[in-house]
Amino acid sequence: MLIVSVYEDKVLKKVPEEICVNLLGKYQTEKTELQAEVLTLEKKVADTAREENDVDEFIRRLKRYIVEFRKVKEKMARLGFTDYDEYLDYLEYMERRAARKKDMEM
Repeated sequence: MLIVSVYEDKVLKKVPEEICVNLLGKYQTEKTELQAEVLTLEKKVADTAREENDVDEFIRRLKRYIVEFRKVKEKMARLGFTDYDEYLDYLEYMERRAARKKDMEM
């Protein structure tokens, strides 16, 4: 609306052409700068949204791992293990034993 008003004032000779051209140039420069700023801000918003989704996914995975960890701890306690290395050794032993048993059946 401002541009229309300036143009009308120029046509009616209320504003010299030089001033009108200067104002229009400043307007165009500001418009271009603002459009660039809008693009920058839109990218920041998109980046922030993606980071929030990444954080949400991390929290979901962490909660799932906590649940699984508790299950492992409970199973360890039922089997009488207090040391993770011993429990891992036991699991490896059981896997080897199951594989040998499967080989013998063939």
